[in-house]
Amino acid sequence: MLRFAIVGAALAAAALLVACPPGDMRLDVTPSLVIHYYQRPEARVVVIDAGAYVDFEFTWRVGANYFPPGELVRAFVHFRDNTGGLIEPQPGQTFQIDHDIHPAPSAWQPGRDVVYTLSMIKIPEEIGGRNYRVDALVGLYNPGNSRRAELAWPAGAQPEDRAYPVASLRVRNNPRIFPAFDDTWNGPEPLPQHNRRWSRRESVATFTRDPNAPAAELVIAGHSPAEEIEGDQLMWIYIHDTEERFLLPDMPLVFSTERVPPRRIPVPQDLYQTYSDRDIRIFFVVDKLRPPDPGDSRSELGFEFHELLLLPREPES
Repeated sequence: MLRFAIVGAALAAAALLVACPPGDMRLDVTPSLVIHYYQRPEARVVVIDAGAYVDFEFTWRVGANYFPPGELVRAFVHFRDNTGGLIEPQPGQTFQIDHDIHPAPSAWQPGRDVVYTLSMIKIPEEIGGRNYRVDALVGLYNPGNSRRAELAWPAGAQPEDRAYPVASLRVRNNPRIFPAFDDTWNGPEPLPQHNRRWSRRESVATFTRDPNAPAAELVIAGHSPAEEIEGDQLMWIYIHDTEERFLLPDMPLVFSTERVPPRRIPVPQDLYQTYSDRDIRIFFVVDKLRPPDPGDSRSELGFEFHELLLLPREPES
């Protein structure tokens, strides 16, 4: 899993503003980016929910005149607001997605595009209320000296600092993606990770259905206490409609002693679209409980949820 890299503002500014001298590194490569998240078909700007996980699909179109660089080259992805400034979730911090590419640009071949997806990129919750347009800019650079490559781009439109605008998005606050926890859950963990909650043997979370979303998926991240309960922990997840429970696909989930990264669990499209109630109740049932610590008044400790989201998603093809 890759997330936005949070870095100090000084480091980010240095990486963003340093450009290589003209003629230093020119590559016959044209970048493009597709952001995979639910959006209305007529939207020109991708609308993304703050706190959500998004997939970024990159294409580096390698031209016939491409010659492999004789130096180490990585990709960078930066984000600017409508004033041209770097996006900062918190003052003094910024986020970006710098990453290695496989195969490396030194192995690319003329006329053969390089396509890959960075999955589960988390959009910081802190930027959701600012209501501005965000531009994603990408490029290739040498991490040893911060010099950037000049890439193929329409004539007369060479971007400043060799950072190429490939997508625009707007980040919004959407309370529908976050759950309401009822009294079947234990209280939140203390700060700084105040959103962590222990389930009980059976716990219920309620979401508000998005009537405009064609489909949805649950995202679960957390920690299994399997090392304290002798063996793997199993979890079944049900969605509730009127008086029936429907078991979600691929159940049960199996959790071992490994820390659990975010998992995607599809909610069947036909069920989500025809749901009869405004609210969706989702049941989580585990087969084993962790014994509470001495002096702890909580009688049931099931699975520790670090994150629980219900995200809109593109319909199945």
